[in-house]
Amino acid sequence: MLKKNFHIIRKRFLSGILCAGLILSQSTAAYATDSTAVVTATPAVAHSETYSQAADTDLVKGWPEGPKIEGQSAVLMDAVTDTILYSKNADDRLYPASITKIMTAFLACEYLDMKDTITMSEAAAYGIEAGSSSIYAETGEVFTVEQALMALMLESANEMALAIAEKTSGSVKKFVELMNQRAAQLGCENTHFNNPNGLPDETHYTTANDMIKIAKQPGTIRFSVNSSPHRYTKSRRPTNSRKPVIC
Repeated sequence: MLKKNFHIIRKRFLSGILCAGLILSQSTAAYATDSTAVVTATPAVAHSETYSQAADTDLVKGWPEGPKIEGQSAVLMDAVTDTILYSKNADDRLYPASITKIMTAFLACEYLDMKDTITMSEAAAYGIEAGSSSIYAETGEVFTVEQALMALMLESANEMALAIAEKTSGSVKKFVELMNQRAAQLGCENTHFNNPNGLPDETHYTTANDMIKIAKQPGTIRFSVNSSPHRYTKSRRPTNSRKPVIC
């Protein structure tokens, strides 16, 4: 019994020494006195390489100087007069990511009835990168076109872009051809789509100038009050084994 108590006391003593050592090893705070000035350096803010680059609209005589922005390319247009209020590298070809879905939704509104239904094919449900934006729609699930568009635009669901493409044109390939045809009709000169959802592709690009030509088209998506894409919170995770890409 005495031996057991000795070991307990010994452990507590060593633990106390260890805790004291940890406390004493921590950095101590320095306080300034009336006669001592403490200067705190402000961390430098890291900006993008193009942050300090002047806007193209700064060259317009009499036009207000535009703000510095982190983005490499941008355009601001007056929606009523189509006047370009701000422009920076507006014709640089860049990867559009999920703003691709603006064109996908635009074409769906042109060609499809909101009350029509879309049945998920296996190619659509499992045709996206693992980890990319999704509502985890299953093969055979049925959505209205309206629900599919809500999933596309509110949840950025990449599989729904494929399903919409199949519903609109019969295949994703045919839909992409329609996307490029419509872009050309809208005057987009530096745009080439290669998929309807914006997942990374070397041949998928656009410019700020071209995207604003697409985005300014009359809005035709009108969701009913009670409509919603069903079962967003699914437990199934994508089984695709490819490298995850968040879009």
